[in-house]
Amino acid sequence: EHIQAAARRARGTAPGLDMWQADELCRLTDDMWHVFLSFFAHCETLGRIPSAWCNVRQIHLPKGKPPQPDGSVLAADLRPVSVTSVWWRIANNAKYRLPEVQQWILRAMPSFLYGGIPGKGVEDAIAPLLVKEMTGGIVGTLDLDKAFDRTSPELACKVFRHLGMPSH
Repeated sequence: EHIQAAARRARGTAPGLDMWQADELCRLTDDMWHVFLSFFAHCETLGRIPSAWCNVRQIHLPKGKPPQPDGSVLAADLRPVSVTSVWWRIANNAKYRLPEVQQWILRAMPSFLYGGIPGKGVEDAIAPLLVKEMTGGIVGTLDLDKAFDRTSPELACKVFRHLGMPSH
């Protein structure tokens, strides 16, 4: 039911690289979800996922700002959205909400991370920056101008393993 709920939450989102849409997955029978669940568990056991799911691409949606006089659009006027397989996003979403995964995130992730962590909001991210600024510290930012439009998630996996996450 966690995966079915994740599929319902994903309705209306962009399809994945394999062109599946969450609306289509919501029509699957319970038996099909059991097949997918066993396949996802198999992927976790192997520590590998299908090659079609190994790429993370980014599309840039306009923020509604007018283009430049020459017709170009500034990178800062675009919102990056990653597009991967909708199957993978749904399975990931279901797994992410499990209490044991949330506990691991709170234990393993640096305290300054705030996105998607229950009980931690933007205020938690801004407060340390304000303290740094008030005490003469250096505050830096990574801007969208430096964002990649295609990358491999292998580096993220290496970071998670370094933080103690099991390889599966």
